Amino acid sequence: IWYQGESNAGSEQETTEYRSLLQLVIRSWRAAFQYPDMPFGVVSLAAFRQHQPDKATHGTWPGLRDAQLNTERNSPSVGTITTIDIGDAEDIHPRDKRTVGDRLSRWAAATVYGAADVAWRGPRTKNARRDGDGLRIEFDVEGGRLHTRDGKPIAGFAIAGADGKFVLADAEIIGATAVKVRSSQVAEPFEVRYAWQDNPASANLADEVSRLPAHPFSLRVEADPVRLPQRPSTAAPQ
Repeated sequence: IWYQGESNAGSEQETTEYRSLLQLVIRSWRAAFQYPDMPFGVVSLAAFRQHQPDKATHGTWPGLRDAQLNTERNSPSVGTITTIDIGDAEDIHPRDKRTVGDRLSRWAAATVYGAADVAWRGPRTKNARRDGDGLRIEFDVEGGRLHTRDGKPIAGFAIAGADGKFVLADAEIIGATAVKVRSSQVAEPFEVRYAWQDNPASANLADEVSRLPAHPFSLRVEADPVRLPQRPSTAAPQ
């Protein structure tokens, strides 16, 4: 279990370096234990500091969370547990460890021990493309269909045009696994972000069955669909 990252989230440079450092740690430990597929459960940074509801993006912690998820996508037998919904604005080490443990146990049951009926992660982005005056994001959803945890309209999305200036965006669920985002302030959007704040308290996208939160993300969208790498398969210990 890897539950760390706060001390590496002080700047954009640090969060960028973390993308390679965490993968290096995993490779070195697997080599030391002579266990090439040793499972690693990574706990993504929880929410911290005061929520900024009027800002489209805020802080450096989102970049660190993205680096953690990048490790899952690029390393076998790695799972990232999302905790943006159980943080504490005043405490860098939130007290709710039970939920963290529950989500880690779900990951282990499903991916290490092969339990087929256990959902361990919220929605993950698959691809994004232009759709009229907005962007359409497709998700990989383990638990049925997209949903909001609090029953309210989707919140937490921001988009930017070619100038890279993000503004809060309206979002709606399309079908079971897609979200469309748009803003009257951005005629031709190029980028979309979700829960891109140190404390994304208003971000509420989840799936209908597990209600586990969608992981924060940032995508740049060109004229053709931008497809993310497939999540690596996991292997049970020998």
